[in-house]
Amino acid sequence: MDAGKLFHLLAAIVFMKLLFGCIFARVPLEVRANDHPPGESFQHAGSMGEVSVGVPRRSTRNSRMDTDRSVRNWGAGHGVGGALPGLFGLIPGIQELMIAFSCLTWPDMLWRYFLFLLLLLTFLYFTENVRDLLYVRPRMLRLGDSYLTEKPPRVGRDVALSYDTPWCLYEVMKTTFFAVTGLLAVRLFIFVLFSFMTLVVMSMAGRRGRNRNDNPLWFSFFTLLAYITFCVASVGIGFYNFRVFGRIADRSECKILISNHSCVFEVVLLFALAQFPSFITRKETKLPLFESIVRLSDSILVDRSAAESRRRAAEAIAKRAKDRDPLVPQLLVFPEGTTTNQRTLFMFRKGAMEPGEPIQMICVGFPYKHFNPCWNGRCCGGNSFGVLILRLCSQFVNRVEVRPLPIYVPTESEREDPILYANRCQEMMANVLGCGVSECTYADYVALLNEKSASAPVPPKRFTKG
Repeated sequence: MDAGKLFHLLAAIVFMKLLFGCIFARVPLEVRANDHPPGESFQHAGSMGEVSVGVPRRSTRNSRMDTDRSVRNWGAGHGVGGALPGLFGLIPGIQELMIAFSCLTWPDMLWRYFLFLLLLLTFLYFTENVRDLLYVRPRMLRLGDSYLTEKPPRVGRDVALSYDTPWCLYEVMKTTFFAVTGLLAVRLFIFVLFSFMTLVVMSMAGRRGRNRNDNPLWFSFFTLLAYITFCVASVGIGFYNFRVFGRIADRSECKILISNHSCVFEVVLLFALAQFPSFITRKETKLPLFESIVRLSDSILVDRSAAESRRRAAEAIAKRAKDRDPLVPQLLVFPEGTTTNQRTLFMFRKGAMEPGEPIQMICVGFPYKHFNPCWNGRCCGGNSFGVLILRLCSQFVNRVEVRPLPIYVPTESEREDPILYANRCQEMMANVLGCGVSECTYADYVALLNEKSASAPVPPKRFTKG
């Protein structure tokens, strides 16, 4: 049994107990409304002021003695069955809870409701982790020997550029429930706060030119702290655990890691699971504190529109792939070059395969039924980034599975032909993911977007009198 998961469950139990204690702290649940005749008044001097309720003043000690005496009388007169109503009478009812909470002010009530929502999210976290302890098999990424030889189905442009879970009545009702109850706001708050904290902590790891080789203890401390804050941020969007089937290779074994790309989440997840490798990112990406992370991880910047930038990036990939220094970080590459819909893999670019070196393929899948968390854009019928975050935060649970495959050593023909090598990797990953393969590329996205823009009705011009 996984010791780490047991630790998470124990921590969740302790946190739930702490939240439960904070919610009901200084709330006089000992008051028993059904012990007193109606019509009499009772002044409760609580910490928030005096509140008048419809019961007379009685001591807690006398109330408990009356309850115990009633239980004994019912048990003596009616046996064990007669004692059950007395035992259930010890549980506060609706009227008693209303009386107990009537001593609280509105800010205190809102604070306790916020703690109650945190308690509910922690309970969902606990339930999902218990479920994974009982169900250990992967839901999506099944691995067999056939993935090496089987040919996946080829799909056309209509399937590759589509989205299979648009808004439905169930999703609308679920999102409305999360919004009305405040769960959506709490999740967004957790996600935004701890995502920003993760960026801050990672940028501090490279402060004043520090790096993983010259300052290993400094780097290890801050990367561990960043991983913890990332896990909390993941809880905010419904990912309560990461199911990893297999082992990601060490940087002394393999320098190039490739993965499929369907959502933004797996980029950060693999960055954390693979001990913060280098990656390839667009030069035009502008995010707070992002430049320091690029510098810390020794990542490669590329400008899609400039041929010279792409050539330099290919040279940097080849140099990294052939580097035998065990201290040099690995390079994480997404050969599709864009996000896809989990139903097919786009054509793999040959950049990571041109050196002809061994590669480890990492398959990432998001099992789903009502909501596919891929990000393939509005032009394909999918979600924009804002709507994607909204729908992620409106799910009771989101699941992710990671399957690192054994290191693949290319054949002699694949070393000589990087396109053949890329197609081979695409087919093997598609077999594990259970999806098809396609010849679509990022250019097909752009073409579809231009088609939709050209066919959109032009709004009439408004003329004003001069």
